[in-house]
Amino acid sequence: MLRHFKDWDQDFAWFQSVTVMARGEAYTRTEGQPDASLVPNLRCKCPEADQKIVTALLWVAATYPGHNAVINASDTDVIAATVQASLSLPAESRRCVFLQRGASTRDNKVYSVDKVADELESQLGAHCAKGLLQLHTISGCDTVSALYGQGKRKFWNMLKEVSSHLQVAGASTSPSPATTANAEAEAIVSALEALGTPEFYSDKKVNPVHFRSLELLFCRVYATKSLPPAAKDKGLLGIRVALWNKHGPTNVHKLPPTQHALQYHILRAHWQMMVWCASMHPVPAQRVMPDPVGFGWELVDGVLQAVWTAQPPIPNEALLYKASCSCKCNCATRRCSCRKRGLTCGPDRCLCNPTLCQNGHAHDAAATSTLEEELVDEDESSDHCDSSDSECGEEEEEEEEVQEVQEV
Repeated sequence: MLRHFKDWDQDFAWFQSVTVMARGEAYTRTEGQPDASLVPNLRCKCPEADQKIVTALLWVAATYPGHNAVINASDTDVIAATVQASLSLPAESRRCVFLQRGASTRDNKVYSVDKVADELESQLGAHCAKGLLQLHTISGCDTVSALYGQGKRKFWNMLKEVSSHLQVAGASTSPSPATTANAEAEAIVSALEALGTPEFYSDKKVNPVHFRSLELLFCRVYATKSLPPAAKDKGLLGIRVALWNKHGPTNVHKLPPTQHALQYHILRAHWQMMVWCASMHPVPAQRVMPDPVGFGWELVDGVLQAVWTAQPPIPNEALLYKASCSCKCNCATRRCSCRKRGLTCGPDRCLCNPTLCQNGHAHDAAATSTLEEELVDEDESSDHCDSSDSECGEEEEEEEEVQEVQEV
C-alpha cells in the first residue's frame, strides 16, 4: 500500500493518481506507473491524521492551482484547522476548498470554505478571524480539556464581543469613552494570535502580558451580572472567591480554574497550536511535532499525563474564611455553619469551644489574604450561629430529661 499500491485496478480504478501519507512520508502513484514515487514537499512528521490533512490541503493548493480540494471530515478540530489554513491561501485558491461534513451519506453537506471565511470576517473582522483556531483550541479540543459548563458558544460570543469593541474603536474618529475595554479587546486578540508562536512562550516562561490577556478572556466567560464589580476587578481569583462565597462547596465544579491551573491549561493549548503551526509550515523539515513534556504534560511510567496543577485548589484553607461559628456545644450537628458547609472549624475563625468541638477545631489554618479580606461581607450574621441556635441541641436535652421523668 505504501510503496507499490498493489491491487490498483481493484482499489484505485476511479483515480488518475493517488497520494498516500504514512510514517511521516508521502508517496504518489499515477495510473500506468508501475511504482510509487516519493513526494518530498508533502513530508510531515506530525503523527495525527488531523495535521496531515491540513498539510495535504496546502500542498494540493500549491501543486494543483485551480483544482478543487474536498475535505471530508466531521471532526471539529479538522474543520477549524482547515478554515484557518485556507485563510492563508490566495483568494483564487481559497474558492477551490470545500468541506464535506455529515454523520452519514444522507446527512452529508458540502460547504465552501471561501464562504465560511467570508462569513467569519464579516462577523469578526479580518483581525479577529485569524484567532478562530486558537479560540477553538483553548476552549477545548482533542488534547485540551474543556471547561465545565463553558461551551464553545460562550467563547464564540466573547470573541464577537471583543470584535465589536475593536470595530467601534476603529470606526470612531474621536477618543472612545470605553478606552479600557478597547485596550483589553486588542490585548486578547494579540494573545490569541501569539498562541503557538515563540512570542508567547520563550525561555521556559509564558509571556506575562499574553497570559494576563487570556486571563481577561476567561474572566469575561465566567463573570456574571450578579457578581460584585470588586470581584471582577480582581481577575479569576476574585471571581473564584465570589462564587465560592455565593454557592459554597456544593458547586465547586463550577468555579473557574486557579491562576496556576489556568497556566497549565494555556500551556497545553499552546503546545497544540505549535503542532498545528508545524503542520502548516511551508518547509517540510519543520513539520515535526514538538515534545509535549513541559507544556502541561508529564511522563509517568512512560505514559503522558496532564498536569492539572501543582498547588492545592484551596491553598492553606485561605478561602474558608467566611465560614465561622460561635457554637457553645460540640459542633456535631448542621446547626454549626462550618459543618453545614462541609468545612472544619478553625481557631483563627471560630469562637466555638476547642475542647468540645468535634468538627476538627484543632488544626492549623493560614491567615486570610488581603484579597479575601476585601471581598468579605461586613454583615456575616447569617454565617454565624445565633445565640438561640448556637446552643446546638439544648432543647433536645431538655426533651430527653422530660421523657426520663415520665418514665420514672
